[in-house]
Amino acid sequence: MTQASSVIPLSRIPLVSPSQVKSAALNDIPYAQLSKKYDTLLSHLAGPLTPRVLRVFGHEHAPLYILTDPARRQVWNACLAAEYPEGDMAYLRRNFLMERSKHLLEDAFGSVPDGFQGLLRRAGETGHDPNYYTFWHDHLTHFPEDFAYVSGRLEICADLTEALMKLPAPLRRLRIYKCFKNMRDLTDFVTAMTAVHGGTPSDEIWDDIREQLYAGQSPLKILLKIVDAVPCPPPFITGDDRFRHLGSVKALKSAGLKFHNCLRSAFMIKDVIRGPSQCYEFLAGDEPCMVGLTTDGPFGCRLDDIRGLKNKCVSDKTQKIVEQALAEHGIVKRRSVIAIAEDWEERYERSDDTDFSAFDMDQEDLIQELALHMRLLDEDDIQGTE
Repeated sequence: MTQASSVIPLSRIPLVSPSQVKSAALNDIPYAQLSKKYDTLLSHLAGPLTPRVLRVFGHEHAPLYILTDPARRQVWNACLAAEYPEGDMAYLRRNFLMERSKHLLEDAFGSVPDGFQGLLRRAGETGHDPNYYTFWHDHLTHFPEDFAYVSGRLEICADLTEALMKLPAPLRRLRIYKCFKNMRDLTDFVTAMTAVHGGTPSDEIWDDIREQLYAGQSPLKILLKIVDAVPCPPPFITGDDRFRHLGSVKALKSAGLKFHNCLRSAFMIKDVIRGPSQCYEFLAGDEPCMVGLTTDGPFGCRLDDIRGLKNKCVSDKTQKIVEQALAEHGIVKRRSVIAIAEDWEERYERSDDTDFSAFDMDQEDLIQELALHMRLLDEDDIQGTE
């Protein structure tokens, strides 16, 4: 038999009733070779609550904790999370074993909100940080409407709890969580809304966002409504009806749909909003086209490209008409002034008065530069002869 075929799926292992376990244990325990240490298994089940659990169920009492049903064990965990165990441990242990779960929780927390016991049954088999239990007790006390969302989940894990605790108070609702596909999307939404509202939104703003979500607005629509209204930097070309400046994210997306090009893509929108690029629709020609300009710092704009539908090149006639119209505003297709300066800095050395040119080069470098040009000219002559 192979190793793979000998593995029994967990779903096929039959459940054993507690009465069967008790009966078998009473019959067989006198003959069993019991372990001398249970701390490892208990620590695995108790998790972050291990120090508190050990005070009540340490050493010879560990099997009581280990063998107890997970749902009942989570009740004990919640009680130990509410208050650090002190006093007579034997009395507390006996109380845990004998009292009903609701009475134990009432003694520990003072009250038991609707859904809290149901949540503990969905808390998994291992213990959580004490904040897990106190958070959900307080949460269900103040927001009982979340009980319905608790009962509809198979498990309320620690990761979900920790993520909810990090949210702004008005958004700490399972009903809000249900509006998103996963916790990452919810976290990204909060990050975006925080940035949109200056980094420190007030509770009133979060209340308004929560009510929008409760009213059925999707997170995507809420976000897009804000982003689409973001204005682009002021246009370089003004007072010319031949050019329509795309002055907002919404205008860029609309033009992208109309021309079937990349104007509605994230990278293009970033470039336009941040300022390196400006986009215009040229309205004075027979051929529809978009004009892309690139800003050159304090030195105006330069022509980047002229494209028609589906990002195709325009005709020579349209190209000439657009270039002439741009030239009236001092815009031509050229190199960036900053790029020219950087290029020169790499090729030439600065003189003491910070002016530099080919004549500032020392004699040896100048001879090498001239020799390079002469060699290039000779190669051109040879190719021309051929």
